[in-house]
Amino acid sequence: MIILLGTSHIAPESIRRIKNVIENENPDCVAVELDPVRYYTLKSKNFSRPPGIFLRFLAWLQRELGKMTGVFPGEEMLKAIEISNENRIPTFLIDQDFSITARDIKKVSFSEKFKLVVFTLFAGLHGEKIDLKKVPPKRVVAKAIKLLRKKFPYIYKVLVVKRNRHMANVIKNLSKDYKKILVVVGAGHVSGLKNLLKGEKVKIL
Repeated sequence: MIILLGTSHIAPESIRRIKNVIENENPDCVAVELDPVRYYTLKSKNFSRPPGIFLRFLAWLQRELGKMTGVFPGEEMLKAIEISNENRIPTFLIDQDFSITARDIKKVSFSEKFKLVVFTLFAGLHGEKIDLKKVPPKRVVAKAIKLLRKKFPYIYKVLVVKRNRHMANVIKNLSKDYKKILVVVGAGHVSGLKNLLKGEKVKIL
């Protein structure tokens, strides 16, 4: 069985949910949405500037939102690894190498990057009141992903589609050795991963 647990990278609720799910589900292994570079960067808290203005903007935005919730971006992933280690559960880093994502982002047109920056700062999801301290409801996540896919297709491909494919392949390989896998990923990846894991027994939390 593959259990998909969607998180918000800056929500305290994510950390509580991860702890509860690991204790209640007792998985054979835990897979997290990190690659080695991002893992060691988060663990050391030695945050070097990402390459390119666009990635720096995204990192800055997450940090600013994290200040509002008291959780630095990605803290829930580190907590998943920490709790798993305490319970002697193997953990795996399943995200695509960050250098590949950064390289792909460089290929995105300036106009699409600029439009996303403007949209993020001035538009957002109209009519949606979002509690940053909680994981967004599934309908809000679905709305955000649909909007990203429609208005910013190449960014969507780079940040969501390509990484989902990579993570799904890693998860499928893990399923050969582990019967019950807990996959901790950002909520925006859950639906895509479910579709890519057809044929596997999948449970969404």
